[in-house]
Amino acid sequence: GVFHAQLTPDKSRRRQGYTSQSDLDGKFVVSLESSTQSHIEADYVWVYFTLNSPMQLDQGKNAYIYGELTGWQLSPDNRMEYNPERKTYEKRLLLKQGVYNYRYVLANEQTGNVDVSHFEGSYFETKNTYVILVYYKPIGARYERIIGYERLSTINKKKRLYRLLNH
Repeated sequence: GVFHAQLTPDKSRRRQGYTSQSDLDGKFVVSLESSTQSHIEADYVWVYFTLNSPMQLDQGKNAYIYGELTGWQLSPDNRMEYNPERKTYEKRLLLKQGVYNYRYVLANEQTGNVDVSHFEGSYFETKNTYVILVYYKPIGARYERIIGYERLSTINKKKRLYRLLNH
């Protein structure tokens, strides 16, 4: 009774040129067409992820699916397994119908280091959104107060910096 969806195989983007496309900054949205209550009406789907890799990673290094869909965590539930016959890393996740942003990361199990650019590359042009909260707790107070809030986008910041430097 559960649906299955095979995604188009992905490949490493590490040595590819930067391209800009709108996304959800690693988040996801449960979505069901023609529904006003997607969160309760959307079905679960087994989604099959495939990452082409000509050879298996060194021992102690693993590939993971990473983003809000995995709770921003590295766990056995989202660790990909290498298939030597197909020369791919593969994993299936049970997800609700919707739109998901994710990335592939490399984790070194001995050191605990996570390399987010191994498969995806590193591009300074990428748009990122940051939320900065400033808290203050007066002496004797029982809670912190938010006294400052700023939402920044790296694209907007670059434009602002460009305007400042060229005036």
